[in-house]
Amino acid sequence: MAEIKDVLNALSQSPLGKAKHISGIKDGEKALLVALKGRSVVLSSDFVEAVKLKRNLTSLGQKCEIISAGREVGIKNDDNLAAFASGLANFVSHKLSHLIFLPSSIVTKFDLQPFLHPIRVAVGQEIAPTKLAEELIKIGYERVGLVSSEGEFALRGDIFDIFPMGSETPIRCDFFDENIENITFFNQNDMKNLEKIDNYLIFPSSLSVGENNVCDLCENVVADKIERLGPQIDLLLKSYSVMNEYDAKEYLHSDELKYTLAFSLSGGEDVRSEAEVSYLHNFADLASDLKIFDPEKQKVILFAGDENSKNRIKNFLLGQEISFYDFENSSFDEHGFFVSSFYFPNSFSFPELGIFAIGSDNLTKQKASVLSRAKKDAFYQPKIGEYVVHDFHGIGKCIKIERMSLAGCEKDYFVIEYRNGGTLYLPSEQASSLSAYVGEENPKMNTLGGREFEQMKAKVKEKLEGFALELMQAYKEREESKGYKFKSEPFLESAFANAFEFEETADQAQAISEVLADMESDKVMDRLLCGDVGFGKTEVAYRAAFKAVINNKQVAFLCPTTILSEQHFANAEKRMKDFGVKIEVLNRFKKPSEVKEILERVQKGEIDILIGTHKILSKNVVFKDLGLLIVDEEQRFGVADKEKIKAMKKNVDVLALSATPIPRTLHMSLAGIRDISVITTPPKDRLPIQTYVTSEDDDVVASVIRRELAREGKCFVIYNRVQSINLVAGHIASLVPEAKIGVAHGQMNERALQNVIDKLFQGQYNVFVSTTLIENGIDLPSANSMIIFDADLLGLSQLYQLRGRIGRSDKLSYAYLLYKQGKLLTEESYKRLEAIKEFRELGSGFKISMRDLEIRGAGNVFGKEQHGHIEKVGYDMYVKLLNETIGQLQGKVKRETKPVKIELPVDAFIPENYVPVSEERIAYYVKISECSSRDDVRSVLQSLSEGFGDVPQSVVNLTKIALIKNLSEQFNIKTVKFDRDIKIELYKEENVVDARLVAVLAKFGASLRFENLPIIKIIKDRPLVKELDVLIEFLESAKSEKLGKSA
Repeated sequence: MAEIKDVLNALSQSPLGKAKHISGIKDGEKALLVALKGRSVVLSSDFVEAVKLKRNLTSLGQKCEIISAGREVGIKNDDNLAAFASGLANFVSHKLSHLIFLPSSIVTKFDLQPFLHPIRVAVGQEIAPTKLAEELIKIGYERVGLVSSEGEFALRGDIFDIFPMGSETPIRCDFFDENIENITFFNQNDMKNLEKIDNYLIFPSSLSVGENNVCDLCENVVADKIERLGPQIDLLLKSYSVMNEYDAKEYLHSDELKYTLAFSLSGGEDVRSEAEVSYLHNFADLASDLKIFDPEKQKVILFAGDENSKNRIKNFLLGQEISFYDFENSSFDEHGFFVSSFYFPNSFSFPELGIFAIGSDNLTKQKASVLSRAKKDAFYQPKIGEYVVHDFHGIGKCIKIERMSLAGCEKDYFVIEYRNGGTLYLPSEQASSLSAYVGEENPKMNTLGGREFEQMKAKVKEKLEGFALELMQAYKEREESKGYKFKSEPFLESAFANAFEFEETADQAQAISEVLADMESDKVMDRLLCGDVGFGKTEVAYRAAFKAVINNKQVAFLCPTTILSEQHFANAEKRMKDFGVKIEVLNRFKKPSEVKEILERVQKGEIDILIGTHKILSKNVVFKDLGLLIVDEEQRFGVADKEKIKAMKKNVDVLALSATPIPRTLHMSLAGIRDISVITTPPKDRLPIQTYVTSEDDDVVASVIRRELAREGKCFVIYNRVQSINLVAGHIASLVPEAKIGVAHGQMNERALQNVIDKLFQGQYNVFVSTTLIENGIDLPSANSMIIFDADLLGLSQLYQLRGRIGRSDKLSYAYLLYKQGKLLTEESYKRLEAIKEFRELGSGFKISMRDLEIRGAGNVFGKEQHGHIEKVGYDMYVKLLNETIGQLQGKVKRETKPVKIELPVDAFIPENYVPVSEERIAYYVKISECSSRDDVRSVLQSLSEGFGDVPQSVVNLTKIALIKNLSEQFNIKTVKFDRDIKIELYKEENVVDARLVAVLAKFGASLRFENLPIIKIIKDRPLVKELDVLIEFLESAKSEKLGKSA
């Protein structure tokens, strides 16, 4: 059987495998050569290249991390270095095979000795707890009451808890006087001991300044694109040197770099690799390109990425009459074409060895998140260690998922703790009855049993009627309205889609599909598209706009600011320039004569897409035939504008875009009053923004600006008081005289504002002092530093949006959130600033919205009364109760379902080695528990198969048990169990049995008898796993019978 290591073996025996300087290679070859070296440190000048290398190495099963952040000049305890310390700990302890460093981390000198000689704790060791505490503090650990994250320890009497760097779980040392009696891993959420261990190594949580650098970490040091690395380091150190507290001895200089292998563009042993070609959109070209190779002398591997794609490629090659080998079931000694299910992203070629490969990303869609982001998945997925809401038992804390063996069969249970010590073991097939609690920070937990929570739900429902009636009217208006049914134009739409210069992410493709389907229906579209800054919302809007235009309809594209409207206009013209779409912009930059001309052309239908601010909502803007309204950042518009938008919505399709929807907007979408699409897949190759919160200080301001200017970038300074903004700009000019400063605010006249924005984009300013005016619309990749004055006075979503203006290149970006010297922050302000630090990763916009709801209190959004309801039952349950109330007011009878107990002795769980990431495992448990048809089961199994390979039998069993449970709920079934035969026990209701069950008894050789409970028995004459299918067929057959009841 051939394996990827056969390629590595061939490479190791070639001159290339022993070379010290190699040029002319691409991403695929680079990864194989790095993998061949074994454990290594990689010095990279480019984050994009680092990400590609990590993806390729990870696909080879080699664990690696990218370390981007380095020591910030003048910051003594830099939180951003925690990832650096954790990476070093994991590398030194051999948990990682490779560490990839970027210039900021490469130049950071540190003391390596504490990592080479970590603190060791062992059973039987003699050490005073106070002494151990002193040692931990020396290496950067913080003493806390209870440990919750890496780098913390807690001492309570004889119990010493430590959360070591690089560990997923904290450890507990039990002392007797000064002797360590026991060491165990423990769960920090429930404080319960897990596995006993004999000893553990504790690595530093901080980087102390020293003489070492990353080149000292191991023998194999690989320098990638060496000709670019030196200049990058020189430029970085130049930018540091202008900062007030810079000390050259703390940083590595380019002439001190030491490496054992260098990759370069030229000058080394040349690989002469082939150019990488993608067949994603032109698969037919694959057959002709394969004819270039000589199957008698060369080996060509096609990495399909999974079994389904492998079979598709096999069938394609058979159809083209091209012979091939199955890679996994053949010897690599053969020559010819090989088709593999292995996932290796990039193509590679080693002509001298006669080995070539086409990477998975060039043959099939890239691996994306395998679950579609349903409403519940995106916002309410339960998490281990956090508060959850069970539909019946109420608010508790999800401690863990525990696998238990009953009657020799294994099953997973969610373990949920309630008040007064109650514990619920919830079978995983019932995961859909759980949701994450969103409300106040530390809610009051309920008692196990459900009575208390049922009473609470009843009280909340009583109070919801008025609010429900208001929403019902919105429902009614929407349902009754009929819109234009757009026609599909496959040729034109496909041409426009293919002109998109990037590959769509899975979420983006799903959103496009949902929006276009809405437009093709006869309902008026009212859809909210949520997606973080830069995640591709605009392209979805362009697809919708293009569809409207080719249907001879006009489009209004509404923006909250003049700057954003200008940006959208420029982008739309660029995107649609080859398709003859007529686009104009209407904002305060336009002269009266220009406005008049635009309005006339709009009324005549000579303009297809009109982009603009609230001006396009004016009465004098008359469209000839408006078909689509796109609203960017709808929450930014005032009440009057929103009323105008509402009026337009009655007969025009509406698509609203938002990165951080305000909680009420989010609520309306989650409650079903508007449709919602969610883009959660981040853009490739973007670095998280290093965020610092500190008091105002002239030295900090001057240093941050000087550092950015020295690396030839631009700095945004946000100051939100128009009256004194010019004084602040003057003060900055006195601190940094070399800065070229521009000033912008919303009260400037049109010409002045347009002039200053134009100069910014032309490069005439390198420091831009502005109000929050730039929150939307400035897309300037050269801007990589931001200083926000009085950050404590801004909202969380606003801070997040502002920070999103930087970090749009592959350079490390810095955001400084300042508050006044000596100011005592309110608890709310402190939480906001801490939250923005916490959410420095990409894709945090939705979390920001939900955290905003928690921090501000829902009372500010829904009113005090609704806020109280949300706190008592959680946001998800509140929405469910609201929908129930609406249903009852509409006269819909809610069918009460009783709990079903499934007692079938088969293994039913998702193995950790199959779906290793706990969040994804939980998401699948929720998805599986919602299966109510065989189509649902097939869909989930296909998703698992494509994402993780062949589905284990225990997972197949779980999907069937979940389906049996959900079907059983429709028939008043109490228990399904195996007792020599299959027994179905029904709830006793005056011995009345659903007629549909009675009608199918004979077909399945089943019998009905009445004991204490009505019991249906199905004779078992097959293996139990097969009986699951019979049971499903029995229940589905009954479901298809006509409703009725029979005694």
